[in-house]
Amino acid sequence: MHNDKKETILIKYGGNAMTDKDLQRAIIKEIKKLTTQNYSLILVHGGGPFIEQFLEFGKIQSEFIQGLRFTSDEAIPYVEAALRGYVNGQLTEMALQNNMKAIGLSAKDGRAVTSQPKKIIINGREKLLGRVGEIAHIDTQLYHYLLDNDYFLILNSIAMNDSGDSYNINADIFAGALAAALKVDHFLVLSNIDGLMEDPEKPESIIHQIDEATLKNSTKIKISEGMMPKMEACFTAVNGGVTNVRIINGQEPGNISKALNNEALGTKIIKS
Repeated sequence: MHNDKKETILIKYGGNAMTDKDLQRAIIKEIKKLTTQNYSLILVHGGGPFIEQFLEFGKIQSEFIQGLRFTSDEAIPYVEAALRGYVNGQLTEMALQNNMKAIGLSAKDGRAVTSQPKKIIINGREKLLGRVGEIAHIDTQLYHYLLDNDYFLILNSIAMNDSGDSYNINADIFAGALAAALKVDHFLVLSNIDGLMEDPEKPESIIHQIDEATLKNSTKIKISEGMMPKMEACFTAVNGGVTNVRIINGQEPGNISKALNNEALGTKIIKS
């Protein structure tokens, strides 16, 4: 079982907070600080802006359906090159340069996570999104072993199905499911805004605490397409027993430490 005296923090890091090199370095430094304070750490990253660049390079069109990127068979090698090769490689390298015991992994490594094609419903009909996957199974053994041996895990969400085909799982959704499966103590979703707003146009309308029922029943809260998978991930984590679940602004790296003990920061997601 997991080392009792250490609390585990899973950080979801992605999107536009990743394109600034200095900010990346600052976030890795902040995480380094926490590894010296008796925390085990996992970073799950996305990489939308980098996927865009790699697909352009391969002259492949991007199409979004319900906030998810349709991923064709010819697109998946480019998506994988961006996430596994480029982004994961860079973050792992930065952590190693900071003398951390960092290990970069994809969800397929060790077959820790298996995926299946994700189906969505459009006009009452089921539709597949090509190589967009969802989680079929998470085996936590490898992750527990590495965390117990003080490794800092840097994970991307490329997983494979039973026949060995690669699927790209939404990184927010993957992070929330992993937080629940590992029963982490803190699940922090880094965003480029301060949290969930009642109106995304009005930063002062930030909601400091919310549960799933309130959000589903609200007619006032406008959720942007990018925020939807983040909220779904947070509800998965909370329903899986994670006590501190928050969406915070990742453009201020110091917020990561603050969110571990500061009740007022960002949006806290609580159980319904």
